[in-house]
Amino acid sequence: MNTQAIGTALEIISAFRNSPEEYLATVLRDKGLPYRTPQSLADDMASDFSQLPHDLLKAVDTLSIRLMAVHEEFLSILPSDLSCTEAAVSTRFVPVTRVGVYIPSGLPSSLITYLAAIKAAKVRDPLIYIGQNEAGSLDPLTLYVAKKFGVSVIGGPARLAFPLLAYGGLGIEGCDLISGPCGYNLNVLKHVSALMAGCVADMHAGPSNIVVILEGNDYQRQAIDDLLSQLEHGPDSSGIIVVIGNKGKNVLSDSELSQFPNARVRYATDVDNAVNIANQIAPEILSIYSKRSQDISKLIINAGVIYLNQPSALGDYGAIGRGCADPTGRAVKGQSGLSPLTFMRAIPTVHPHIPTSELIECALSLASYEGMSRHYRSIGCGYTNITSGGQSFRNN
Repeated sequence: MNTQAIGTALEIISAFRNSPEEYLATVLRDKGLPYRTPQSLADDMASDFSQLPHDLLKAVDTLSIRLMAVHEEFLSILPSDLSCTEAAVSTRFVPVTRVGVYIPSGLPSSLITYLAAIKAAKVRDPLIYIGQNEAGSLDPLTLYVAKKFGVSVIGGPARLAFPLLAYGGLGIEGCDLISGPCGYNLNVLKHVSALMAGCVADMHAGPSNIVVILEGNDYQRQAIDDLLSQLEHGPDSSGIIVVIGNKGKNVLSDSELSQFPNARVRYATDVDNAVNIANQIAPEILSIYSKRSQDISKLIINAGVIYLNQPSALGDYGAIGRGCADPTGRAVKGQSGLSPLTFMRAIPTVHPHIPTSELIECALSLASYEGMSRHYRSIGCGYTNITSGGQSFRNN
């Protein structure tokens, strides 16, 4: 995060906290829009969807059902209560109590992706904040998605979303977890808002980035189209095609990639070289086009999602059973992409259990070394009958 973006985020949060109503009025006035509260704007626009084309409504319904089924199958494999045989510890997975999601204007597919995971996690009443378009309206198909999933909806300027979801205000309760796809500056605002409000933000979001590994001549057209599709997300989106060997050099150098300043071609001497390049970049999306794509994928350790010989754009719409919402900016090195687990917590329970005398003595030794006299006393009192009694607390 650069200091300028952080400074801007702090200014926005300060203005919002000083007076949410005045800040909202100022932002709307600057955009030439009338004052509307987030709740009233959503209520007025969520009335009639009969004018929407049938094929779009069918697409929303079909893809929503598909994604929900995949998530539910995934969760069915995960036990609701994990027990450890080595200790008296069990772990339950429970949903986050209150989740807030920001969805940019005109992206119903993103809302499908988030709500399918949220509903599979059994979050009770997520709050959806839909960004206004330039005319001050909310996208009707995105509103239809919210209605289909039966969730609460508010709407307004993008800059208001994360401070409002994090802190609450304007008659809206703050959330425990705030999430949603966004560009770099809004991503900074999301994480700073969460940090200052004492809630949690989901993965790092920002400009889309894709790496395409290409081997051989069979997939050249598909590889180029795949990369260019991800550049559509915004002017700061970027993509790299990594060509293994000399094949494809002439075709790629003369392709339309040269028209896009954020698209590049790199050449790898062999598979290992291509894999090293991809792992160093750590892309949000990695597409592999090769007759041995399966084998190559097993060598990848840094990627939000990997597609094998198929367009990543399918994932943007959930048509492969997975929506596209993955960390960007190399954050995949330490984070995973969106799933029901994003909106769940693992809560371990330690049941009554008597550790071995050796383990108790080890705990006493460390408590003594760290100068934690109350820890030492608590452990010693709890297990008086089975400790050797030979230790004494040392004040380092």
